[in-house]
Amino acid sequence: MLLALPGFVEVLASREPLMYTMGQYYAAVWVPYVLVAFVLGGARLLERAPAAGRGWVRASVALCVLTSIFFSPLHLGHFLRWPDARDAATNAAIASIPHAASVGTYDEIYAHLGFFPRATVGVRRDPQYVVYDESYVSAAWTPRILPDVQRALADGTYRVISRRDGIVLLARKS
Repeated sequence: MLLALPGFVEVLASREPLMYTMGQYYAAVWVPYVLVAFVLGGARLLERAPAAGRGWVRASVALCVLTSIFFSPLHLGHFLRWPDARDAATNAAIASIPHAASVGTYDEIYAHLGFFPRATVGVRRDPQYVVYDESYVSAAWTPRILPDVQRALADGTYRVISRRDGIVLLARKS
């Protein structure tokens, strides 16, 4: 367990609340060490008190199953669904962006830009294109990044290329 402490402290000391939110991959810094400690502790308990050890392992399995069903870090109920009009509009907007262009967006759309080598989360680097969903709300996008996008639209830095089913594609004016 001592090996897990530096990563655990790193996650908890972050100024970003996202770092210590369950369901985020940032816990990967310390979770492997906790898993190894769990296995070693379970093996020792099974060796010293077999009945208690079996009960401990069964209880752990039950808790893991319940966590996977009701509190899955994968957020299956949120991310897995049938594609809808908004997904089609997002795909169409992405398809109209030149492959070599720089693109700014937020996490959920950024995940679809894996083949765009110059894609980034946010707009600090003044990307050539910005793509976003008008109804998307998050702790990072809404108060921090969206106001920059709105200012850039208002001052003429960007212009709307397309707006379909709430998906907006902007291009930086040359």
